[in-house]
Amino acid sequence: MPSAPQLLNKYSLVPLPLGVLVVNLEMEALVATTAIDKINRPRDLPKIKRAPEIWGGGLMVIPHPQAVIKIMRSIPYGKTLTLDEIRA
Repeated sequence: MPSAPQLLNKYSLVPLPLGVLVVNLEMEALVATTAIDKINRPRDLPKIKRAPEIWGGGLMVIPHPQAVIKIMRSIPYGKTLTLDEIRA
């Protein structure tokens, strides 16, 4: 584990209202990641996993965010669909 002075030489701590932003000083530039970049990031999804017992156990499917957006955009404005209707 690096000592505190070593960490302070490598990182800068920027206080923010909701916490502290840690900036790596060795990086040449900071690159912001947008929500769209995160959605389009390659992932190993869809994935089937065991659901926690608190949720009733069994299996659950974790969809890719692009699949969720596609379903949401297919619902006409003003119409309400339940999860059971979407799953059907």
